[in-house]
Amino acid sequence: MAQTIGSVLRDRFEELVAESVKLVHARTRCQFTVGDMALEIEPLRGHGGHQPVEERTR
Repeated sequence: MAQTIGSVLRDRFEELVAESVKLVHARTRCQFTVGDMALEIEPLRGHGGHQPVEERTR
């Protein structure tokens, strides 16, 4: 008899897990890429993050 995990056969379970891992990795890469783009637009400031008034209008 074929082994099942939950409601699916073991082979299908392994396929689903492998695809899920790929999707999680893709999402993680996407989040880091978006973060890198955001940092290019607005780099991190020094400790405290206060921006002098004259720089706010630029």
